[in-house]
Amino acid sequence: MNSRINYKTSRKSVVQSLNFTLIELLVVIAIIAILAGILLPALNQARDRAHASYCLSNCKQINLKMQMYVDTYDGYMAMGAMYTDKNDACKYWPKLLDSVDDATPIAGTESSWYAHSKIFECPVMTKLLQNKMTADGLLKMPKYGLNYDGWQSGNGLGLGYLFDDSGTSRRGGPVRQIKLKRPSLFISFGDVRGQYTTSITPFIGQGRYGPYVSLPHNSSTNIGFGDGHAGPMKRSEIQEGADSSSYWNIDASVSTAAYVPGS
Repeated sequence: MNSRINYKTSRKSVVQSLNFTLIELLVVIAIIAILAGILLPALNQARDRAHASYCLSNCKQINLKMQMYVDTYDGYMAMGAMYTDKNDACKYWPKLLDSVDDATPIAGTESSWYAHSKIFECPVMTKLLQNKMTADGLLKMPKYGLNYDGWQSGNGLGLGYLFDDSGTSRRGGPVRQIKLKRPSLFISFGDVRGQYTTSITPFIGQGRYGPYVSLPHNSSTNIGFGDGHAGPMKRSEIQEGADSSSYWNIDASVSTAAYVPGS
């Protein structure tokens, strides 16, 4: 009888020792929550760095296309938009660059004047615009913008555009690469300007306006420069500095027009 009681007692104590108390369970949950709190920001930062690196790789490939365009068209850089002939529709600059190596455009854009290949898709800008826009056609626009207008509107110190074959809708350009005074510092293109919530165009001209420049990569934007290299820049460098306008103007001039902040 005593042996049976001892057996039941010992068995009960073993079972009890294997069970978690409520306090122990809460401690385990708290530890998991702390670890998740530590790891998730690191994972998010790693993801953001990967996206920025992917975007920068795009910029380098776009610059290669720009150089091919320069070599093909007697030293001229691509304009923001232009007619290639009087019987053709206007083409945005990504379509102009893709034409030099017959790149395959993204599905759904083939026949449009904003047709572009995959290297014109920044993953961060695509996600940001998806959160702002509902029109599918707008989401298919290129996610990089060309410096068509320089530091301020109408000064003709960017790469320009030509929206009709008569030349009445024209802004500066075309520009020969050898005419860039400081090609290694001249902003040729970058992440598409981010002020729009209902529409976008593939330009980043008029650099003096805060909302015209996106900062999607940890408060910086990836820039393709006139000499063919690419790299990140912060607003303090390309908009808020005393000589920021010189980065935007083909003659590297410093403008008297002040930077205009915006939301």
